[in-house]
Amino acid sequence: MPVNVQPLAAGLEVAAGVPGAAEAEARRLDALGSYRILDTPPESAFDDLTRLAARACDAPIAFVSLIDRERQWFKAKFGLDTGETSRDQSFCSHAILDPNHVLEVPDARVDSRFADKQWVRSGPQIRFYAGAPLVDRAGYPLGALGVLDRVPRALSPDQREALEILSRQVVALLELRRGSHALEAEARARRSAEAELRDQNETLRNTQAEANQLLGLAESSRVALLSVLEDEQHSSRALTRSNRALKMLGSCNEALIWANDEMALLKQICRIAVELGGHRMAFVGYAQEDAFKSILPM
Repeated sequence: MPVNVQPLAAGLEVAAGVPGAAEAEARRLDALGSYRILDTPPESAFDDLTRLAARACDAPIAFVSLIDRERQWFKAKFGLDTGETSRDQSFCSHAILDPNHVLEVPDARVDSRFADKQWVRSGPQIRFYAGAPLVDRAGYPLGALGVLDRVPRALSPDQREALEILSRQVVALLELRRGSHALEAEARARRSAEAELRDQNETLRNTQAEANQLLGLAESSRVALLSVLEDEQHSSRALTRSNRALKMLGSCNEALIWANDEMALLKQICRIAVELGGHRMAFVGYAQEDAFKSILPM
């Protein structure tokens, strides 16, 4: 039986002597990581497509395999118990080397790429493999939708077409899932921003209330201070008047003691009124008995 060897996709074979291979593989791994699907719980939509693949290809084993850096991880599986294998034991790591075609291995025992694989030599005793690459919109092969059988065989044209169609449905489901998660992340970010905005508004309201309270206290303090200053001014003026009155009274007493006659006493009192009373002039007059009630200065 001839050996079915598929051509290598440019830039995906990470091997010495292949220009740009490491960079291409790094970009492919970044694309796979962007779906955030590795190590996620089973999902019925992927399980259903895997079961359909097994039925369409009349195979006892089917799986959605995603090729990580060092392993292949099964997002969905039918007829398998294991959740992952090492990449070097994987059939699908070869399927992604030619993203445009289904890789079909009629009998793994006579294919040098797979004859020494653990699943061929022991375990499930795999003989037949077919894998349709899962190629995203950017052209990166993320893994494969694969089917296995324990007997050598080949797919019919209809089975091959069905496997290709189902692989595209798996990719569409991956894109839908990523888009849904992006929308959920956007909604979470929006809710978080709205909550933060509400908190900021509440803080502003509290700050405004505190500011208003402080302004009220400041106004009360200002009014109280003005009242105190006014009282002090009144007290100061009253004290000044009292002191002046006391000085005037004392001076008048001295004038009474030292005055020789009434005229001298009155002149002294007028002087005291000007000097101590703060008046510009002072005089003593006698009321007249005329029609004008005039005052006659002394």
